[in-house]
Amino acid sequence: GGAQRNFPLKGFTLAEVLITLGVIGVVAALTMPTLIKKYTNHVVETRLKAFYSQFNEAIKLAEAEYGDKKDWYFEIGENLGNYDIDVLDEWFMKYIGKNLKIIKTERFHWGGLFYYLANGSSFGFYNKNTRDLMFFPGNFKKCLKAHNNTYYETIGYCSFIFNYMPIANNEEWHHNYNKGLEPWKYNWDGTEESLKTNCAGSVRAFCSTWIQHNNWTIPEDYPYPVGMY
Repeated sequence: GGAQRNFPLKGFTLAEVLITLGVIGVVAALTMPTLIKKYTNHVVETRLKAFYSQFNEAIKLAEAEYGDKKDWYFEIGENLGNYDIDVLDEWFMKYIGKNLKIIKTERFHWGGLFYYLANGSSFGFYNKNTRDLMFFPGNFKKCLKAHNNTYYETIGYCSFIFNYMPIANNEEWHHNYNKGLEPWKYNWDGTEESLKTNCAGSVRAFCSTWIQHNNWTIPEDYPYPVGMY
């Protein structure tokens, strides 16, 4: 047979290994924040859309049982002089809450009422009425803690404002009249530009409408880093 040839085995030097690991580390450091942001945005988008769909499906089920929502909607509000947290909870659970996957209800000394959903999100009637709802894609207590325990400061970051006011037929609320749950649209002029301006400015409640207007996707030029905490 032919003579056996022995080829020298080439390995990596320590310097080459260290350089390779360094390059991998730099690439990971550059890409990880982007990947984390994309994942977080996706979860927030998914939970926003799910909350909107499930809440409105619950309203449809209530209409099938009790009739037109305008007939059984009950406007409770501190400014109306009829605010009672027990009455609010009873009304909500009778008509809507029973058709949502609520795993826990929590009340607070300042009159807030929050419901925890099975997917880890939560929402509440934060403004002492049956009209204004604040949705948290994640843990709302951690969200609050990260923003100085101030509800307004969480809006657009880790909380999003919705309204349920189907009986309102005045001009300021015309986007809500005869509707189910909708992102904040009070006095909205119907333009995307106003959504961007208000979301980035002093009326961050419009951020949820901007996301809905963008097919439940956080816009590329969205001004805040969203989070679930």
